[in-house]
Amino acid sequence: MKISIENVSKEINGKTVFSNINWQVKNNSLVAIKGNSGTGKTTLLNIISLLDKPSSGGILFNSENVTNISIKKRREYLKKDLGFVFQNYGLLENSTIKQNLEIALKSKKFGKRKKLDLMIDTLQQVNLSSLDLNVKVSSLSGGEQQRIGLARCILKNGNLIIADEPTAALDSENEKIIMLQFKELKKRGHTIILTTHSNKYDDWFDDVFYL
Repeated sequence: MKISIENVSKEINGKTVFSNINWQVKNNSLVAIKGNSGTGKTTLLNIISLLDKPSSGGILFNSENVTNISIKKRREYLKKDLGFVFQNYGLLENSTIKQNLEIALKSKKFGKRKKLDLMIDTLQQVNLSSLDLNVKVSSLSGGEQQRIGLARCILKNGNLIIADEPTAALDSENEKIIMLQFKELKKRGHTIILTTHSNKYDDWFDDVFYL
């Protein structure tokens, strides 16, 4: 999915967060948004992912202006085309790994066996094949929970993947696992936009936008 950000500005409570942002994100690319704390990285990410609206300017998915689309259309994009990886994992902590992963497959017309096979395969991709699907995610380490969040995103198979500081709370080993998976998702044709403070993997990005 190609993303076009055209003259986007955002004000919150009368304060300008950023103004007149123009940025083109190519289809099938891995890109990063960087900047100091308070510069609006998460706000821009929320606007791109249709969770917020700009004060002015527009967002285009491919050639469609999605800035002021209907609630129904926005829900369709969120359901089918967008996948999310959150800094705080975004998981149901008192539910099992299986229950968390099933959320991503809710709209898929697969049988139980197919869904189970997909979940097992995806856990292998994020190096968690040794985990019992019936374990509650609250018992997992932070690195494991983040990888479960990524596994859920992989299962959803959205065209655009949005990740807000996905490696901020991880050790070097888990950070590398997450970044390798983003590279793999790019190879499969996905577009990935993430925010990060790290410079470790700058060479992996097709583009970096600084706020």
